[in-house]
Amino acid sequence: MKNTLTKNDEDLIKTVRQNWLDFAFKDKTLNKEGVARAVKWYYKLAGLTEPLIVFLDNPLHLQYGANIVKVGLQVESQAWSQVESQVESQVWSQVESQVRSQVGLQVESQDKQLFDWGYYLRFDDQGWLAFYDYFQKIGIVKHEGIAELIQGVKSGVFLTIQLDGICFVCGKPDHIKRDALHNLHSESGSAISWPGFELFYLWGVNFTQEEHEKLTQGKLSTKDIINIKDIDKRMAAMKYLKEKGINILTELGAKLIDSKKGYDLFLVENVFPTQKQAYFLRYYCPSTKREYISGIDPKVGAKRDALESILWKFEGTTAIVFANSKQS
Repeated sequence: MKNTLTKNDEDLIKTVRQNWLDFAFKDKTLNKEGVARAVKWYYKLAGLTEPLIVFLDNPLHLQYGANIVKVGLQVESQAWSQVESQVESQVWSQVESQVRSQVGLQVESQDKQLFDWGYYLRFDDQGWLAFYDYFQKIGIVKHEGIAELIQGVKSGVFLTIQLDGICFVCGKPDHIKRDALHNLHSESGSAISWPGFELFYLWGVNFTQEEHEKLTQGKLSTKDIINIKDIDKRMAAMKYLKEKGINILTELGAKLIDSKKGYDLFLVENVFPTQKQAYFLRYYCPSTKREYISGIDPKVGAKRDALESILWKFEGTTAIVFANSKQS
């Protein structure tokens, strides 16, 4: 039994890690034969009948394909509100033609269903498989299934939907763009993209394509941004402006009226038509260190107390955590 690592073993850590990272973010190849072998192996291991394997372009297509087979979903103009802006006519025609030709089901309009992604044989398996890959290479782990698991993931699969009798598979995205902290992030176009489907992020916060383009093309005013309801989108939008040299509080003519423990309370006057005096609190998340600016109830803000404002903003236990945290 090995109790210590040799110099070669230690050097191998970096090699294995880099090999997996290169595969994850540089290799876009989808080996359909390798994926099919892995799917059949997983189903056999689970005691299930060998499935029909359907390859589709992207994760959205997988959900539509599963709905066609299991629910009988037919495309409508109201298709899932979360993704409708991303879906074009060819998305449905591709899924419909491929699934119909292979399964021969009649498609009828029924309720939509979100199917679980396959628990194994997916992109994020690479983290724990890299661990076992290394220990297999230095002779500590010896299991016949490890090679099959690694082969399956290294065939280029991104996600699957594994159903009884049929398995839907899509490969890795055409591109993945991230920030220094590895959050999905792109200020010019999508942060992650497949044929027919793309997602837009700033510092790990998801925006619709329309929202992303309006912000990055300078089509949103400071008032538009301060009124964004989603707190994380508002945070990311303000950060985007700040990196472009625009301070939203300065633009609004905000006056600092109280500051305690790193919480800053501001007053904005005569900017919003329905509210002569508006109050905003600037604070930082203790864990992520992200900067947030939130509107405060005028009755609370008028007390000119930053701590009372944070307690109003976050009621209960969360408020106590924030109030007792020294902000950076």
